[in-house]
Amino acid sequence: METQLEEKNQELLRARQREKMNEEHNKRLSDTVDKLLSESNERLQLHLKERMAALEDKNSLLREIESTKKQVEELQNEKDQLVVNIEAIRAENDQLRIRAPALHHRGPHLGSVPDFRYPLAPSVIADNQTDSYSTSVLRRPQKGRLAALRDEPSRVQTLNEQDWERAQQASVLANVAQAFESDADISDGEEDRETIFSSVDLLSPSGQADAQTLAMMLQEQLDAINKEIRLIQEEKENTEQRAEEIESRVDSGSLDNPGQFRSMNSIPPPFPSRNLSGSSPPGSGLSTPRRMPHSPAREVDRLGIMTLVSITCF
Repeated sequence: METQLEEKNQELLRARQREKMNEEHNKRLSDTVDKLLSESNERLQLHLKERMAALEDKNSLLREIESTKKQVEELQNEKDQLVVNIEAIRAENDQLRIRAPALHHRGPHLGSVPDFRYPLAPSVIADNQTDSYSTSVLRRPQKGRLAALRDEPSRVQTLNEQDWERAQQASVLANVAQAFESDADISDGEEDRETIFSSVDLLSPSGQADAQTLAMMLQEQLDAINKEIRLIQEEKENTEQRAEEIESRVDSGSLDNPGQFRSMNSIPPPFPSRNLSGSSPPGSGLSTPRRMPHSPAREVDRLGIMTLVSITCF
């Protein structure tokens, strides 16, 4: 019995030891599990924070991209508007460059039909009529004053060469426009006045030139006009001399050999057939340019826009 009791006690001790070891083992396991869970939780929290920060950065970048796109679109619209404005300014500048010489010379455009506001020379009118033998001469237009100005622009100084002269030009154009308004009998004056007023609107400065500057500018303009008139008179004299020589040659050639020249019906007209305000071509002999009434305003107009009818020759 004693031996059995001792054995039971030993077994009990061993059982208690095993239980104690199990408890210690379970405690260590629970501590390890808790530690692992806490570490995992911390890692998850850190990863979540990183993802949230990345998401916020992405959203901010998207917002910045959208704002940048809007700014780019606005800049593109402004660029297009600036391009349109630049094209409009260039067109106005081109129109101004085209109108300024026509305004100062007041003559027809280069390559157009000659001006009929002044009467033809008697020798030209006599040449346009057919003789008793129904013979006539085909004449070609001679280079006039405007073509010479186109070939040699430095021959006569225009008033639009310097930008600072626009203020002075505006005053002169206004005075000339007032002088043009007094001559109400000129039929083609309305179109010229519209050109003058449009050029005055384009060239009108913000300030006004003083009297001394205006006087100097008018003197320079008068000098240029006088020089131009002298050139025109010289050209007219030379042209009349050439016309007389050609007329004498034509008359002598017609008397020596009447069959040398063809009639006007077999020669094509030198000018294209189009409506020139109801007037015939200058070499047809069917109409004579009308003479303008004499008036002080017309004298001012003659100083500024005097043109000569081109004399036609072989």
